[in-house]
Amino acid sequence: MSPGQALIKGLMDPARWTPPRLEFSTDQERRYIQATRASRLTHFMRSGWIALICYNLFVFSDRLMVPDVFDQALQVRLLIFTPVALFMLALGSWGRSWMLRLPDAVTEIFVGFSGVMAALSLVYILALSQSDVALLYRTGLVPILVYGNLVQRFRFRWAVCFTVAVLLVYGVGYFAHAGDHGPYDVFELSQFLFVVAIGGYTLVVNYRIELEDRRRFDRSERAAQARARLEASQQELDALSRRDALTGVPNRRHLDEYLAQQWQATRNQGQAFSVMLLDVDHFKDFNDRYGHPAGDQCLQHVAQALMKAVGPVRGLLARWGGEEFVVVLPHTGASVALQVAENLRATVEALCLRHEVSANGVVTISAGVATAAVDADPASLERLLSMADGALYQAKAAGRNAVRSAAGYNALE
Repeated sequence: MSPGQALIKGLMDPARWTPPRLEFSTDQERRYIQATRASRLTHFMRSGWIALICYNLFVFSDRLMVPDVFDQALQVRLLIFTPVALFMLALGSWGRSWMLRLPDAVTEIFVGFSGVMAALSLVYILALSQSDVALLYRTGLVPILVYGNLVQRFRFRWAVCFTVAVLLVYGVGYFAHAGDHGPYDVFELSQFLFVVAIGGYTLVVNYRIELEDRRRFDRSERAAQARARLEASQQELDALSRRDALTGVPNRRHLDEYLAQQWQATRNQGQAFSVMLLDVDHFKDFNDRYGHPAGDQCLQHVAQALMKAVGPVRGLLARWGGEEFVVVLPHTGASVALQVAENLRATVEALCLRHEVSANGVVTISAGVATAAVDADPASLERLLSMADGALYQAKAAGRNAVRSAAGYNALE
């Protein structure tokens, strides 16, 4: 295909000349309307006050161009249109919460109606006048078109309706003077085309404004979604970094942070603090007999069983290293901690995981428990863990599959 043919084909492609559609999917359209509703109402109210002032400034043009009906023009502008406009502005300001609950189309029609009424008031004044230049005064509809399409920035579909309505009002004004003849009749067509052109130009700009506004909203939503995905990924990575890869229970990093936080919280409340160290009995022998893959599966089963058993007492189970686990029980006294440890021992034994080297023939654990009244010395936590480790050795020395408690509830020595 030659370059010329490619150019012609590209120019004839319908997609090249089809403008982007000013709409989202149903859900995104609803979010877009909701996100812009309050700011648009504020913009409507502020622009409305400015437009009302500008509208009444045209009394000076009335004095120059339609002096024969100047009194009527004053009445229409100041005694009819202005009070109605003030009521509508007051309703939008004082009834803001009510206005925000209305459908978006109602607000657009509500504001657009004020512009159409301004156009009708102008045509009405001209219909009363016999001034030779009254014909030229219909160009006063141009500021009204600019007001609706560019200042108020109606949604494009409503801007089209507004423009058509203003042009119809122009037609009403034309037919009101259809039988009249004046020195400026030659400008009638040019004036009409001028108003139509302004309507078309303002619609093009209105379309571009809304398109860019929608694109900004879409970009902001995409950016927000990307941030949410990134935050979710970061949270997932953080959670993974706090989990033991083999057993799925919290690892040493999570344990250290949890210990520090709970030690401080328990100290502030003046309550007891318990920890226990758990060790799978004869685990080296288990690995030697059944192999390391079986040993990994054994640790996984034990860890998940312990996790379920610890959960209801609102403590933390973490892997300490190798076949050892640690359980932290904040706000827990010695008697309750011993009951929990015994329950954990019985839970693992009830799994009935075969261990022919063990005296019981199944996998068991030993537990050492230590409880203390929390004080402000950070070293006390290390001593408490050391006490639990000593109690664990006592449980192993007693034949394993046992629970032992460190002496000294109120003393850390």
